[in-house]
Amino acid sequence: MWQMLNAVDGINVVKEHGLLDGKATQFFHYRDFRDIVCCHAKRAPEIKKHFVKCQKEGILKSLRLFTTHSKYGFNSILKARKHGCVRLVRYEDFLPSNNEAMLQFAYDCLIYDGYDIKLDKEQLIDIASKFTIEKNYLAMPNEDNFNIHKKHLHENHISNWGMSHWKDLLDDELKARFKKEIGKLLIEFNYEHDINW
Repeated sequence: MWQMLNAVDGINVVKEHGLLDGKATQFFHYRDFRDIVCCHAKRAPEIKKHFVKCQKEGILKSLRLFTTHSKYGFNSILKARKHGCVRLVRYEDFLPSNNEAMLQFAYDCLIYDGYDIKLDKEQLIDIASKFTIEKNYLAMPNEDNFNIHKKHLHENHISNWGMSHWKDLLDDELKARFKKEIGKLLIEFNYEHDINW
């Protein structure tokens, strides 16, 4: 979304982890919390070594981080939901290939919030087509075309968009732990109807 909005004339876009002060519209992205935990366990340097040594231990360390960290943990999405200027963006509604709908959603929110911008259908389709995951992935190996500092992207943003990977990693013991720690949160955000998953 950052790439696409940055290509729209008349918008000053800032990418930040966490909530910002002020009254500017903010888009807060989230995905299935089980995928967040498992993906983090496989990739984060401080957790990855535990995951490689013992997959279960790495996942549990990641789960503890996300249930306790004030800024990056699951508490952040609860704060975001109460923030008057925040629009929640659920990854599963748009990824892996619905850039056009994501940009339309963001544009509609900004118009509703009073931003003086214009984006016709042709421009929207053009911008959405330029920043697909596939195109970013192809550009990534080329240092000249894929400047992570300019694009505010890294490899995780491109390769982590698969959904429900947690199903391949959580055994019954881990599922029980997840149900205890974030079972209610999964129901609250409509990832599950109950805890019998």
